[in-house]
Amino acid sequence: IERFASYGVTSFDSTSPFRQSFKDETDNYYVMGRSPYMALRVPQVDGNPKLRNRIRAGQVRQETALKLERDCLTALRRYEIGELKVPTVLRALRAYEQFCDESRKDRSEAYREILEDRPWRSCHCGICEQVGIDIALFRGSERNKRRGFHNLYIFNQQLRQAQETNAA
Repeated sequence: IERFASYGVTSFDSTSPFRQSFKDETDNYYVMGRSPYMALRVPQVDGNPKLRNRIRAGQVRQETALKLERDCLTALRRYEIGELKVPTVLRALRAYEQFCDESRKDRSEAYREILEDRPWRSCHCGICEQVGIDIALFRGSERNKRRGFHNLYIFNQQLRQAQETNAA
């Protein structure tokens, strides 16, 4: 803290890494040595107000939404244990994304990057070791908050690395 003060730093936001895990559009999953990854969006059918309203209005079928959601989660689980390849998972994610997202954003390239790199496998934060690929899912509050604590762990590691670098 003294070193920060010597550079004129008067405040420090330690909540940003946590909040970024579920508030940021693109930078949700922190790693050492690179910019954050985008989390894999697989919204819960029952927990997504926009989707729920579209179902109530009869614009989309709930059965279709549930099937696409289940297909995504199954594909991700099978990918994690080596039964599926990235392109197959991307197709499932894209189909659900097109169904849920009226703006029609295509996040496939960002998804490909995190799926191919599998950063949760090399993270030693304890949360990643325990939940695996689930840490990368932008889904319910519990998952998103776990990713937030992961981000705080990485942020702490980044501060320690910067401190060691400056001390040397």
